[in-house]
Amino acid sequence: MFFEVTHMRRPWGEWWVVVHNKKEQYKVKKLRIRQGKSISNQYHNYRDEYWIVVSGRGKVVTEGKELEIKKGDTFVFKRGEKHKVTCTSNHRKDPLVAIEVQLGEILDEDDIVRLEPKETLYDKLTRPFKKAFFGGRNRSTE
Repeated sequence: MFFEVTHMRRPWGEWWVVVHNKKEQYKVKKLRIRQGKSISNQYHNYRDEYWIVVSGRGKVVTEGKELEIKKGDTFVFKRGEKHKVTCTSNHRKDPLVAIEVQLGEILDEDDIVRLEPKETLYDKLTRPFKKAFFGGRNRSTE
């Protein structure tokens, strides 16, 4: 089993990789989404995501449905399912915190298909270039 602890800050908040098991094809992340911020509207081709909210409040928009979420709520994003998660907490010290379990063949940032026009130079690079210079980790703003 391969363990890594990776931390990445984003405009919407931050995330940490807690466990990444390449052989068994799963990854566990902790995400913290700041008040009023959202992850991009996106989908994945090679993985499913299982989320549990551990603190805060928010909303999930998926395939045209909008759901209010809070501590203890769980939801699943299947491959190809468009989704966006937003923190709706009223206080900046009350972010939306979730645990995300990814299952699939590709568990890196290359499997994020963003549906919003937030393209960066990193997003325009080819996969071999990203692997060679960044180890496959996304250095974009999202």
